[in-house]
Amino acid sequence: MEKLLKGCGTALATPFKNGAVDFDSYKKLVRRQAEAGIHFLVPLGSTAETPCLSDEEKVELLRITREEFPSKPVVAGAGSNSLDATVKTIKLLEPLNPDAFLIVVPFYNKPTQEGLRNEHEGRYCIEARSRGEEHHSSQRGFGRPETD
Repeated sequence: MEKLLKGCGTALATPFKNGAVDFDSYKKLVRRQAEAGIHFLVPLGSTAETPCLSDEEKVELLRITREEFPSKPVVAGAGSNSLDATVKTIKLLEPLNPDAFLIVVPFYNKPTQEGLRNEHEGRYCIEARSRGEEHHSSQRGFGRPETD
């Protein structure tokens, strides 16, 4: 059955203790959201300190979210200012079956309008890669700074 995204969702923070991810506190945070009646969760978004997380930590946080919040939708953050990194993260997290992925508009770099549109659509690069075709985002204008 398809889970619809509607209602109130929480973008989850990632708790740390002594410089490491505090998975026990994260479990409590997810449980608290479920008890409060939240309709869907967004782990690994921009509030989750994802640049500080290893791939293994990202997988474990999503696994915990699915385990503690099994019957509700989960939108996994996968965004980056790099399309290559976004695709890599989507492939990393896909086996955990999130209901959707959250991606972001590139930050810190200034793509062309065409590049921004292609980044948002994302299908061209992701579909090419799923067919095993070699593709670089610069082929579609993404990542080329505009000049004044």
